[in-house]
Amino acid sequence: MQQDFDRFLSWVVRQPQVELTTYRQLFDEYKQPAPRWIGVDKVLQLADRVPEFTYQLVDGNFLSPAEQFGVLVRVAAVLSSDGRLPEAVPVRQLFGPPKMPPTEIQQGQASLGDFLNAVLYADEFCTETGCVPDKIAIGRQLVGPNAFMQAVARLLKHWQTDHSLPASIPLNKVPELPKVASEPQFRNYRFKGTWLIFPPEFEGSKTLEHIRLQTWTIKPAVSTQSMKRRNDGATGR
Repeated sequence: MQQDFDRFLSWVVRQPQVELTTYRQLFDEYKQPAPRWIGVDKVLQLADRVPEFTYQLVDGNFLSPAEQFGVLVRVAAVLSSDGRLPEAVPVRQLFGPPKMPPTEIQQGQASLGDFLNAVLYADEFCTETGCVPDKIAIGRQLVGPNAFMQAVARLLKHWQTDHSLPASIPLNKVPELPKVASEPQFRNYRFKGTWLIFPPEFEGSKTLEHIRLQTWTIKPAVSTQSMKRRNDGATGR
């Protein structure tokens, strides 16, 4: 078997456009940047784009939907506590929700007080767990994180326009998994009948659910060299 595998690798490396690397080299080239901060002006621009519910390029860096949730909620939490916007907030590298979010919500209005309490809870949840919450209580209603993120974006845009907080915030039913989760590679992914190592009855439903939930973390892998060239170009160097 080892000889067969060696012959296979020898064939692979002879193919055009194949470049050899190691796990350590690959990790070093594509590792996540150090925790960084993002200016509030960029967060307010991001608020216009969160309805797309996919990764976004912000200030020269890609932010996953989970990271977008983190920065929007942190800005809203500071606004709730201090009555003003912060100059900048940290980009927290969050995982997706630990469980499948609720998808049925009562479309309507949430009172400002209930909503700001929910903002503080969501911000604390992100800090303590490193995850996006799977559900957020607003008064007596439970909403999913995307429905909540869209409402936070509307709150911040209202403040940007009127320099005041609205008396109530509309809550709308929206998809709770990013767009990529509906693409074939995620929608059709399965374990049953795919590999002999699995028992015939194994379906891996919990693992499949976890895979779909972690589409909240999806964003392009960018090499450190590419990122450096992008940032140098953005600063005119």
